[in-house]
Amino acid sequence: MSDKTGIIKGVVEELTETAKSAVQQVTGTTEGVVKRDAPTEEIVKGLYQPSESSKPQSSQTRPQPPINDQVLLASLRQKLHKETYYEPLVRRKTQEEEQVEEVAQKQEETQQKQMELIEKEKKKEKPQAVQMASTKVERFRGASG
Repeated sequence: MSDKTGIIKGVVEELTETAKSAVQQVTGTTEGVVKRDAPTEEIVKGLYQPSESSKPQSSQTRPQPPINDQVLLASLRQKLHKETYYEPLVRRKTQEEEQVEEVAQKQEETQQKQMELIEKEKKKEKPQAVQMASTKVERFRGASG
């Protein structure tokens, strides 16, 4: 019995300490706060100190290319942007190009229609007479079936 009462007392003490610390955290009071010993304080200070190597490492930064290369890259970027995005957006297509596109579009539409017709023909059911004849043989198997 004494073991059980000792265990219960230990649990009650832990619960009261937890409740006190929760109340202190909520209210912001420091009454009854457990003082840390010296080794614990040193460890905590060590963890929260700023690192000694706060200098940026030179291996992480890329070297800047020479100015001539930068100018060349900038001009190439502008040219690519102009050719790829700006001109197709602004430039009006000629009548010949529009006619060629229309013809190609019509050809694609006719091909699609032909494919749809072929699919419909494949899905088309057999005539009813053919179906009845094939199932008639399967239905009447005779004495063995």
